[in-house]
Amino acid sequence: MATPREILRTMSPDRFTEVVSASPRKVREELYRRLGLKPKKNSAFALKKAEDDDRSGRLLAAIQNGEAVADEVLEELIRSYLSFRRELLADALDHFEIPHENGLTDQEIDFLSELPKDKATALRKLLLSKHQPADVDLYFAYMNIPS
Repeated sequence: MATPREILRTMSPDRFTEVVSASPRKVREELYRRLGLKPKKNSAFALKKAEDDDRSGRLLAAIQNGEAVADEVLEELIRSYLSFRRELLADALDHFEIPHENGLTDQEIDFLSELPKDKATALRKLLLSKHQPADVDLYFAYMNIPS
């Protein structure tokens, strides 16, 4: 069972930046502040994306080096990203005939971590036919679905 920390530590810097960028700005800025990842001085507005990429790269390095970042914060980064992939969430829930509202459900879905290999493979195949492989991999890792 992979933890959010383990999932994020193995991401490429570009993928990590994409995931971090999906979280609310307030959450990102607080995380950067707690780790002392200040923006470089005298940054021009046109360089904002490069600055964000630089700070997310430094954040990834901090996580990889074992910096103290609360597991709840790391989990929130992944959850925020997946919340922008509601279609993927909805397709997974539809596959198991779980009622939902645009990919969100109140029903317990803990059974996903205990799926038999054939059912997990069928779900992966369905999701890969409609969604980006990196998003499917992240969903499987986050939900602890056996691969």
